[in-house]
Amino acid sequence: MLTGRRAFDGDDPSITLANVLKEEVKWDALPANVPASIRRLLRRCLDKDARRRPDSIRVARLDIEDARAATDAGVASTGSRLQNWLPQPGSGR
Repeated sequence: MLTGRRAFDGDDPSITLANVLKEEVKWDALPANVPASIRRLLRRCLDKDARRRPDSIRVARLDIEDARAATDAGVASTGSRLQNWLPQPGSGR
């Protein structure tokens, strides 16, 4: 969602699944304003080793909420306006 394209492409589901197993994610496709904590979360979620991935979406959700709070705090303290890196809750995006 953050890049506007799929992490793994394929003409059909079997090719996509094969690409998930053999290809690496193009991390440089992420926008520059994505916080480091979200980059770490994405790396964990897409790790090839299932034991290293989060156990539940709840864990990921907490990381996202923490990153959003830190970004909001940074905006409030500096008075600057940061570009959104995630849709706002309830926005339908």
